[in-house]
Amino acid sequence: MQVSGISIGQNLANGEDVKFEGNIVSDYGKKVTSDKNEWEIKSAEEAKKSGYDKPDSLREANEYLDETSGMFSAEDRKRSMVILAEQAGDEEIKALGDEKISISDFDSRDMTTVVEKIQAKMVAAGKDLGMAEVSSDAIEQAAGSEIMATAVKQALSEADQIEAPDRETVTYLIKNDLKPTVHNIYMAEHSVVKSSDFSNAKIDIAQDESLKNQVEKVIVESGKAVSDESFAVTEFLINNDLEITPKNINYVYDLENMTLPKDSGEFAQMMAKTMALGENPKDTMLIEGYDIKAVAKDVTENVAAATDTELAYLVSEDMAITPENIKAAKNVIESGTYDSAKTAQIVDSKDASFIKAKRVLEETRLLMSEEANLGLLKKGVHIETDELAKTVENLKKQESDYYRALFGESEITDIEAKTALYNETIAGVEEVKSTPMYVLGVQNVDVSTILDIRDAGREMSVQFEKANQSYETLMTEVRPDLGDNIKMAFRNVDDIIKDMGLEATEANERAVRILGYNSIEITEENIFTMKAADETVQRTFSNMTPAVVREMIKQGENPLDMNLTELNAKAEEIKGEIADDSNERFSSFLYKLDHNGEITESEKQSFIGIFRLIEQVTQSDGSVIGALVESGRELSFSNLLSAMRSEKKAQMDVTVDDDFGGVNVTTDNAIDTQIQTAYRMNVLKDISENISPQVLKEMTEHGDINEFTFEQMKQAVREAKTDEAVISESDEYADYELQNYKADLEAAKNTETDIYRLLDNFGITNNVNNVLAMNALVTKRNTIFNRLFEYEEEFSYKDVDFDEIKEGILEKFSESLKTPEEMAEAQNTLAERAEHAMDNLLPSAENVSELDIRQLKMMQCGFSIANEMAKNETYTIPVMVGDEMTGMTLKLVHGKSKKSFIDIMFETASLGKVAISAQVNDDTLTGLFASDNEDTVAAVEASGLFEDMNMSFTHSEKLDLTKMFARLSEVRSGEDTADESTEDESTVSTRKLYSIAKDIMESIKKLRL
Repeated sequence: MQVSGISIGQNLANGEDVKFEGNIVSDYGKKVTSDKNEWEIKSAEEAKKSGYDKPDSLREANEYLDETSGMFSAEDRKRSMVILAEQAGDEEIKALGDEKISISDFDSRDMTTVVEKIQAKMVAAGKDLGMAEVSSDAIEQAAGSEIMATAVKQALSEADQIEAPDRETVTYLIKNDLKPTVHNIYMAEHSVVKSSDFSNAKIDIAQDESLKNQVEKVIVESGKAVSDESFAVTEFLINNDLEITPKNINYVYDLENMTLPKDSGEFAQMMAKTMALGENPKDTMLIEGYDIKAVAKDVTENVAAATDTELAYLVSEDMAITPENIKAAKNVIESGTYDSAKTAQIVDSKDASFIKAKRVLEETRLLMSEEANLGLLKKGVHIETDELAKTVENLKKQESDYYRALFGESEITDIEAKTALYNETIAGVEEVKSTPMYVLGVQNVDVSTILDIRDAGREMSVQFEKANQSYETLMTEVRPDLGDNIKMAFRNVDDIIKDMGLEATEANERAVRILGYNSIEITEENIFTMKAADETVQRTFSNMTPAVVREMIKQGENPLDMNLTELNAKAEEIKGEIADDSNERFSSFLYKLDHNGEITESEKQSFIGIFRLIEQVTQSDGSVIGALVESGRELSFSNLLSAMRSEKKAQMDVTVDDDFGGVNVTTDNAIDTQIQTAYRMNVLKDISENISPQVLKEMTEHGDINEFTFEQMKQAVREAKTDEAVISESDEYADYELQNYKADLEAAKNTETDIYRLLDNFGITNNVNNVLAMNALVTKRNTIFNRLFEYEEEFSYKDVDFDEIKEGILEKFSESLKTPEEMAEAQNTLAERAEHAMDNLLPSAENVSELDIRQLKMMQCGFSIANEMAKNETYTIPVMVGDEMTGMTLKLVHGKSKKSFIDIMFETASLGKVAISAQVNDDTLTGLFASDNEDTVAAVEASGLFEDMNMSFTHSEKLDLTKMFARLSEVRSGEDTADESTEDESTVSTRKLYSIAKDIMESIKKLRL
């Protein structure tokens, strides 16, 4: 190889360690070190040993994430993923799906925050807590990991050894501020130092009047009656140097009256509830009312029910405004043992301290909920004893963290503004769903936006409630009984529709009822206008999911300011951006089709054809439907298919000459045609989002599906939602998707730390999809390229020479190895090919499966990552080495100093793993050639391919290209880099560096055994 202007200078030792300017690129299969860092690469097994496998509790996991904020290394990235994998169980993933949040798309740290919120919401709603009878063996089996199973066994063992607490145990628990958990009571009863804490001394409170009065006050605050028994409890506290507080008095009572579980089965039941709260089994509470759910509920209720008198009492006694003290004040006031005149005067005089307490209380009420309290308690915040002012700040931070994760904002003011708009939008849409549908026909009332409909609907709802009348809502539901008064009022609707020659569909019936209620003339034109407006609202309900609303607000749009037509158009655009809706639906449809044993092969092909037809039309500009409307033909699926075929033939009859400037289509743009076309498109979109094989199967029992009109199919699809077979079909697919999510999460959790290091080095989001795609990109280089071309050929419906395409891409990369810009463009070509494979999948593939779609999505994500890496002059490219196609990684670094670097890694069946690392100075070129195949090293060294380069050769059986790539990417990122604007005589020019890389690549292509 001739390299102009560069002489061979530095000799590299062919030994175990080869040094590059202070950085050791060791035998690449071993631990790699540098001057500044030492990295321990943990395997999945080592991760378990180090505690990655299962945090002791979610509280510890969240504490870890809080502590590492701003210091997120590759190891932290992985641990964050491990924590997420352990946090997100079946119920959490299902709940996320209900909110249209994909656990695979969010950064793992952000997702942990979101899952935490989901868990709190679930627990607050009581999910997973009303369990059926379970055995201790079942609990062990369901623990989820070996570590948790061990924890279950330990908790069961400790529970077996617990006895009713004596006074020594009670003293130990109170003195050490320990809750009545299995582990705490076990430790208290088996503590060797316990007896030293206990005293049998006797103090007679009755002998000290002042002390007696104070004690009585605290007893009343605790809610207990002043009696010999309560005095005995307080004497016990005093004798053992324990603080006399309402909390401690109640704790003594509870401990001494505690009933132990009758057997291991009863305890297993208690433990199951604890684990459902996300807590460790050893933290199972043996006294009711002490678990975090009970505390969260108690605090919420105390704050919500707090009165001015209670606040005034706390102010008068100079007591902190805490939930615990509010409860104490309530007990005192109910007992009547307080200065009512004094508290009344504080309330009436607007005492400054009282006003401040009142303001803080109101602010707390606005933010506090059982769900929010659970979130804080899971983090170890003592909301029951913290002052409300502090709790308010914690609640604000918790809410801010959640929406920061969803919106990706860093500025608190931006988060607050976007959060407010998000909540108002979601609440607005939900309120509109229950608004009387007749609001759409109110004359001279603007109902073009969500807020317009909401406000007008509020007024109409009040009128119905005053008249004690039922009404139909805008949100359509399958309701067999709408109420006798509605049936009577509109009993002749079907007759009216039939007399007009229209279909007796639900859409027409609703339109007539809206017109009739508002005393509007019932004409065919008015019916259509009304049902078009109704359908627009239905599309809004379907489109405005939490995920879409979040993204819309992130993009700077205000959903509340947009009319519904604009809103739906924007929402559908966003749905396409955040997820490939069409292929997601196709994947679901194919899975359900393959697992429905009652559907014949011919029906399968028919159903797939119908699905594709619907999708092709909904993804088009609507011209096919417009043509049908103009022709006056019935809008059935057979006519739609015929129109599609006619349009394709018409499109093929186009002559292109030098004056060609585009195709002009002449159509009747009459307003009514546009309205009808838009309405039909919306109906088809409704169908496409809800259609399933089982629904189509049931429709075949009522006639030829192809002869169904759009409205008939929409109604059939909607009504079938309540059928057991359709529900079962949906549930089965949901479970399948759940297992896929869990498998992906587990795979990401067990992925080597080096993959996380690469994501970190290239600034790529740490989500599940990216982890798995990066892993495939660097560990299965050849597979991903071969699959790309295989899919292109298999799923294309055109007569294309794919060998020619492959050669074209190979040639493009070879020719582009001149500048970063040209290489980035070539890299983008690959991403476009992957995108093209997905584009062809839905309309044309004959033998595609649900699994093919999943694999293609992962491939697409991989090439998207490759595009990002290209921005740092790291390329993932296809190359023919000898007669074998391989995926090659090429990294170039050019610095301000007199040295630059070229790193190349690839693998073939014959050559094995190969790594080449070259250092380029202004007049020297030195390098290292390494392979895990001894024959390759010997053959290449003897071939003379690199004879003009000072190349050292080494054989390493443990050569790990992934570790090497991750390490070199990190080391190279620390080099001082230069751009073309700063290049001077001391810098290796970009063009020269790329020219050298190309020469090395040409030599590599000749490698063969």
